[in-house]
Amino acid sequence: MKNKSIFLAVVLAVSLGLAGPASAQSRFGFKLGGGLAYVDGGDINTGLQGYMDYIGDMFEHIFPVDAEGGYEPFHLGMNFDGEIFYQVTPKFAIGLGVGYFSMTQESTLTFSVLSSTLNMLWTPKVAAIPLTLNLHYYVPMGKNLNLVLTAGAGWYFARYDLEESQEGRTDRLETTGGGFGAHGGLGLELAITKNFFLTLDILGRYARVGELTGSWDYEPETEGKVWFFDADMDTLDLGKYSIVVWDEGVPSGEVEITNLRKARLGLSGFSAVIGFLVRI
Repeated sequence: MKNKSIFLAVVLAVSLGLAGPASAQSRFGFKLGGGLAYVDGGDINTGLQGYMDYIGDMFEHIFPVDAEGGYEPFHLGMNFDGEIFYQVTPKFAIGLGVGYFSMTQESTLTFSVLSSTLNMLWTPKVAAIPLTLNLHYYVPMGKNLNLVLTAGAGWYFARYDLEESQEGRTDRLETTGGGFGAHGGLGLELAITKNFFLTLDILGRYARVGELTGSWDYEPETEGKVWFFDADMDTLDLGKYSIVVWDEGVPSGEVEITNLRKARLGLSGFSAVIGFLVRI
């Protein structure tokens, strides 16, 4: 029994000894970076496009005028990321990240009726703060270069605002929401010193926010939601439009409404970020 105990102790010591190098290389670190982000916009881009198409067609139907301009979807914006991580083994690390990206785009419609000109302006703005949990896998590409494969998921705190301006009046919509998302991609780490690296990351993401709640500034006490639906304007000889609106309740009206749902803000897209990493 004594010999068996000595044998087990030796095996345990050898096992710990073999695990020593990987454990010794495990360390904390942090990464910061900035770059570009792209989002598809989801129902917001589609619905604003349909809404502006409807406004333009309606004016052209009522007055003998041509509408100039049109909707310009928001897609590109700035992106900032930060992460703290723990190197579990030389090949794997886990990290907690936080980011911020935002994008905006101005769209105009101009109508000339007789000697008068009417300018209408729409400016949507989208911003999101993702809190993420990440898994990194490292593939050595050389003495000072690593390829990093990343996958993770997170919660996206989102904000969607809209300004509508015409004839010197501006109305503002402010809404917030949240939703889960997942992401994956690859990156490069270039060692400058033993513990300092330059980084490049390209990540694709799938994320959308299914409920946006807020109010227009002229009714600050009234809460409502952003809705998306298909509106049949055949009674006005205008056809069908996919429209996004804010409403205190459930949208209804004289026109036929189909596919009604709470508008989904699409944050799916990709980001490209350059930055630096420090291992502690």
